[in-house]
Amino acid sequence: MMRSMTLVVQLCWLIALLMKCTDAQLQERVVSSNGMTNIPNLKYGLFVHLVPGLTVNHTGVVVDDANILANSFDADQFANDLAVADVQYVVFTSWHSKMVALWPSEKMLEWELPDHRVDRDLIGDMIAAVGNKGVRIYLYTHPRDGFEFTDADREKTGWGIDPPSNGETYNPGADFNRTKWNAFIEDIYGELMQRYGQEIDGLFMDEGSPQGDSETVVNYQQLRTII
Repeated sequence: MMRSMTLVVQLCWLIALLMKCTDAQLQERVVSSNGMTNIPNLKYGLFVHLVPGLTVNHTGVVVDDANILANSFDADQFANDLAVADVQYVVFTSWHSKMVALWPSEKMLEWELPDHRVDRDLIGDMIAAVGNKGVRIYLYTHPRDGFEFTDADREKTGWGIDPPSNGETYNPGADFNRTKWNAFIEDIYGELMQRYGQEIDGLFMDEGSPQGDSETVVNYQQLRTII
């Protein structure tokens, strides 16, 4: 947890072996086009969840308002902290709980989901600041988070409002419209990649099901053509 940040974010230190970011590493980030180059040699990373309704501020109070949360994040100080700690790569939330995109998503508006976006381009600001430090950037995403939507938003996106018959609340019910849900997901991923795809090293996709069977919900084959 970094004292110099305005917000206290949930941090998961992945591997605690420090290595300095040399000029050669900075150049490697610039020329690495597929995000996979030299991954076995990356020893020290930071996983960050910045999520409205879960992340707390410096007084320990949960920040429910997505715009307040986004506007309070100091991207430059975050990048400086990563550099001081010799972090080599970061996995940063682009959306998670209730699928609130941390950028001013036009696609969310097209799907009539104004509460699933923020006004600030937090992802863009973070990428610009962190990229200047030579740190590799991977964006966390979750392609099947409809179970946390309101009933109205579930109907808009095809997730449906019927409860799953087996009681697995992370799964949709009988009225799940897989085609519509995947059209929605592909729109959001498409926008994410159009905005940031050339500036990041890769995506992290949350499985979301303990059974590892999310292909029943997500059309990964089609999604792969988007990203």
